[in-house]
Amino acid sequence: MKKYIFAIACLLSSLTGFAQDALTIESASIKAGETGTLNVILTNTEKSYINCQFDFTLPTGLDVQRTSAGKVSKKTCTLTDRTINEEDEWEFNFTLAEPSTGLFRITMYNDGNLPFMGKSGDAIMKLTVTAASDFAGGEGKVSAIVVTDTDRNSIKMSDAAFT
Repeated sequence: MKKYIFAIACLLSSLTGFAQDALTIESASIKAGETGTLNVILTNTEKSYINCQFDFTLPTGLDVQRTSAGKVSKKTCTLTDRTINEEDEWEFNFTLAEPSTGLFRITMYNDGNLPFMGKSGDAIMKLTVTAASDFAGGEGKVSAIVVTDTDRNSIKMSDAAFT
């Protein structure tokens, strides 16, 4: 009987591991010399989040849109329906910075502390990227992910890779 109880406890424990909240960038297919879109996905299974901050690096040969002065451009980022509510006339604010060469940081927040809208697992933002003419693919990384829930608790999420 103890074996069965232990087996059931292990099974339940492993199932809860699959339902973990996460912020990721969805892998995409972008060819050399082309412009493409990367979806920033927020999965929230039990909690609602009112803001987030994360860093990301892109594979070599992939870059975000820049201004004529070479700075990163906010035009690289497009908010989705999860961050805009036209009826209530609010949207998330965001910043895009490059704290060091090749490392990008996005901060998203809502002045009214309202949560991200819509379905968990859908994109909260889309990033436009351009591949160099010799781009051969590779792996990027999302790191230093911190979200704040509606109770104003800061939660660190696990890093994630994308290709």
